[in-house]
Amino acid sequence: MKLKVITILSSIVLISSPVMAENKLVDMFSQGSLQGSLRYYNFQYYGHGESSQGIFPSNADAEDSVGSLILKYNTDELYGISFTSTMATAFDLWSDEDVASYAMLQNGHENLNKYMEYYTQYSGYDTTVRYGAQEIYTPLMNQDYCRILPNTYRGLSVVNRSINNTELHGYYINDFMGWTDDEYNDIGAQSGPHGLNSTITDNSLVVVGAKYQFSLSDLDLNLEGWVYNMKDVYDVQFVRAKITDNIKNNIVYFSPSVMLQHTKNGVIDNPFTIGSDDIDTYEIGFEAGIDMPSGIFAKAYYAKTGDDYQLTPFGFGKIVMQQVQVSGRRGDEDAYGLLLGYDFKENVPGLTASAWYTLYAADSNSESDLGEIEGDLTEIDYNIRYSFERVWPGPFGDAYVELGFAVIDRELDNDYEEFKFRFNLPFSIGRK
Repeated sequence: MKLKVITILSSIVLISSPVMAENKLVDMFSQGSLQGSLRYYNFQYYGHGESSQGIFPSNADAEDSVGSLILKYNTDELYGISFTSTMATAFDLWSDEDVASYAMLQNGHENLNKYMEYYTQYSGYDTTVRYGAQEIYTPLMNQDYCRILPNTYRGLSVVNRSINNTELHGYYINDFMGWTDDEYNDIGAQSGPHGLNSTITDNSLVVVGAKYQFSLSDLDLNLEGWVYNMKDVYDVQFVRAKITDNIKNNIVYFSPSVMLQHTKNGVIDNPFTIGSDDIDTYEIGFEAGIDMPSGIFAKAYYAKTGDDYQLTPFGFGKIVMQQVQVSGRRGDEDAYGLLLGYDFKENVPGLTASAWYTLYAADSNSESDLGEIEGDLTEIDYNIRYSFERVWPGPFGDAYVELGFAVIDRELDNDYEEFKFRFNLPFSIGRK
């Protein structure tokens, strides 16, 4: 609420200034831009009704058929200052009321409205400063693509680009609003499946990071490093590199990464697990790929997790992130993945199809972050996506339709499948 008031007061101060006589303030708002997204998602989970030995009911069916509208208004800049406000609504569209919701709406299948973003921004001296409620894009604190409305955060963000090819990031975040929340709460109070579930709930999350990009002929190098710290709760260090080269018109890349994580003893109390939630773990591995002129593309993955599962409540940032499973949900896990796909760019521009197989290997005593004892498990994802951007450029950006079907086979627990349909129509009106 304080941030909303500050944004309003800032506007009043500008209105009251002599600038108004020159109509600069009027231009600031009249020359702003409206961006938005119209979406329809249908997610279906088939648990087969078999018994599940975990506390989390993975045997129960679930479905959400949901539409949403996101509207973001950005004013033009005045002396480097601008304002942004984003409203969002998600509404049920013929969901099966006899099955559980799939985490896109509140309390089953109830409609959801939220004031998602409101921030004041200053841009100048190669620096962007935002204060207020905003989306954030870092590996382990981000909007999280999994559901129809994004995660958002409230606090201060600073990005500096004074050094060539380098970005320096800093964030001081007090509050968090998840997929189905309609108000902001202390970020330390975030809880639930895959959640923080901390007994200390009133501490802020501090993040600092750096990104560097270097190019030499056909070779591109990207480096990034991040530190996440919530005092008396947990800390994370994350480093990732990506090397990309053009070899005889084949785009080849290799991206290794390392994540280290530690929580304070006795602070995390995950309601879904039986064992200890004191975490001292890591993830190390790589993603590699090739994109051929013929349209064939392939990716390979490997991820090794330390003694404990990884705590990633604000966006996964894992090496392997499939439609359902991600690496690092169990301690002492090795994940091996291979994705094969085809881009129909010559015959049907914008159409791609792929199949992605991953083996998540762990012993029979490894407990997941949802309390499941699964043993080895595999997931196969089948995906078809059609992007309108190549055939329909303009104000609608990357409009797309996507179909995904995942098959999960678990050694010691019930098997299940998941179907996902996504339609996204972004649009923009105005200068930005």
